[in-house]
Amino acid sequence: MVEPLVFFGKLLFSALLGGLVGIEREFNRKLKLNIPIGVRTMVFICVFGTLSVLLSELVNTSFIILIGLAGIIAFSALSYYARFKEHGEKGLTTYTSALIIYLTGLLVGFDEFLIAVIISVMTATVLSARTELHRLAKVISRKELRATILFAIIALVILPLLPNKPVDPFGIFNPFQFWLIVVLLSAFSFLSYILLKVVKEGLVISGFIGGFLNSAVTILGLIEKVKEKPVLRRQAFNGILLSITASLASSLIVSLAITASLSIFIELLTPLLLSSLFILLLFFRDRVAVRDGRVDIKNPFTLLSALKMAVLIFLFLQGVYLLREFINPSLIYPTVAVGAMISSLAMIISVSSLYVAGELSPGLTVILVTLTSLVSVLNKVLFVKMGGDDLLYKRLWKPILLWGLVIGAYFVFRHFLPVH
Repeated sequence: MVEPLVFFGKLLFSALLGGLVGIEREFNRKLKLNIPIGVRTMVFICVFGTLSVLLSELVNTSFIILIGLAGIIAFSALSYYARFKEHGEKGLTTYTSALIIYLTGLLVGFDEFLIAVIISVMTATVLSARTELHRLAKVISRKELRATILFAIIALVILPLLPNKPVDPFGIFNPFQFWLIVVLLSAFSFLSYILLKVVKEGLVISGFIGGFLNSAVTILGLIEKVKEKPVLRRQAFNGILLSITASLASSLIVSLAITASLSIFIELLTPLLLSSLFILLLFFRDRVAVRDGRVDIKNPFTLLSALKMAVLIFLFLQGVYLLREFINPSLIYPTVAVGAMISSLAMIISVSSLYVAGELSPGLTVILVTLTSLVSVLNKVLFVKMGGDDLLYKRLWKPILLWGLVIGAYFVFRHFLPVH
């Protein structure tokens, strides 16, 4: 026998979840989008799902739940048919959401409150993002769609199959944990890429967003824009500065995500925050309008790029272990510096992973992440030089060199501190 208070509590909770989705549908109805099902209907459907569970428990049969499910399907099908005959509309979104809301009500009846909340919030979010999703569908290319499917395979098919234990002789390389990092970073790159596709704010903003995605490619793209239109040199300069700032911020985010260490995060804040503030000061000193063009990055994700990063991180992890155990531990510094010139992101991941594995102390981890960021930023100046725009290079190298000296001094000072 269900307690009356529990009974009414579940019904009220179902009504709130159904109302959340129903309010979103009601809002679109106000926009004259001809939404056939409003807030009251969604509330009733969700409550009906919860009642189906409660009644099935009273009579000790799940047949009532199936009858309720069949009833909602029939209701949605008849509503769709009537709407199609009257207005010729073919959209199934609202009718599908009605079925989802019924299932959400079932979850409430089975005491799966958290899952029910997640599903209802996700449903309301997807429904409210109609315009944005349609806009994204229009701008995405076939190559980008293939890249998205490939990423889904890597994240949802390959990752669960990997062993979650060290497989190398030294007990360092855990395939599941390593690939999980690659998947999360790829997802972060996807989000940045999608935002870059949607934003129409010019070189400066796209330079900042591109810095999270791939700062090296973004800077080369900015240089190409200057070659096409030299009048954009000032804007490209600002875009490069913000791209560098974004790459420093991403280093901090990645390190925190992997190490989960607040002490390391706070220590890294000092050099990286000072770096970002210095670069932002240069930007605000020479700020210009931002609606001046965009940087195009053609592909958000390829399997080859993921495999290259995987191999680089694996080799670095094994190399560091050999250096520390059999050769000379101090060689880790030039090793990290050279690795940062190839891929600063791979070095950040590797250093943070070594800390998690207990191979590096917190102090040494801070030093190596700082060194990686320093080399990465100085490397960006070389990219500008290689890009062939001497005026842009002359404008950039002096402030960046000054910045490098300051952070280098911090690095040396930090290096000679006793590591605890």
